[in-house]
Amino acid sequence: IAAPRAVKCGCLEPFFTARILAARTEELRNLAIRKYLDAGCVAAWAMTSLLFSTAVFTTYSLTGHQLSPTVVFTSMALFNTLIGPLNSLPWVVNGLVEAAVSLRRLELYLATPQGNFDREAVRPEGPFAVDIRDATFTWQPSNNSPGDSTAALKDITLQVRRGALVAVCGGNGSGGSSLLAAVLGEMRLQGGSCALAGTAAFAAQHPWL
Repeated sequence: IAAPRAVKCGCLEPFFTARILAARTEELRNLAIRKYLDAGCVAAWAMTSLLFSTAVFTTYSLTGHQLSPTVVFTSMALFNTLIGPLNSLPWVVNGLVEAAVSLRRLELYLATPQGNFDREAVRPEGPFAVDIRDATFTWQPSNNSPGDSTAALKDITLQVRRGALVAVCGGNGSGGSSLLAAVLGEMRLQGGSCALAGTAAFAAQHPWL
């Protein structure tokens, strides 16, 4: 929990406890299913050689052939040679599935278009280091309408003079971090204007490398 003080002040312990316990129960159920499947796979792997040999020799006998030591020992040697590749086949399939999923995720990430946030990068003239006028910002692509319900910040006007020290105060979820992201050009501009007088340095609340 990132904000225990808010949870304590709001007496929200029972609510979050119930949610955590429900998530934990679902997690344990999924882990139990996975372990049962793992146990079944291990049992099948251990019995593969015996079942394979039994099935082959039974089929060979039922089709009217005569089992002889030469046939049996030669077949057993061949089966022992094939056990390794057969045991590796499930891991190969699993690796191929994971690789396909990873490739799809990478393709989706790399194919994501670069954001074009329509922010004026530099406005060197004028007395303001940050100049935001009647701006509306959103995190998600939308229809570029200022009245769109996806807008996170609406009708924002902020003008910070050069050399000024400004503190933005507000509670959790009031939009302070979104305002900084908008100044940095990380949010999409739906309406109005947003410009800086030059470059900007950002020191986040949590360190990031």
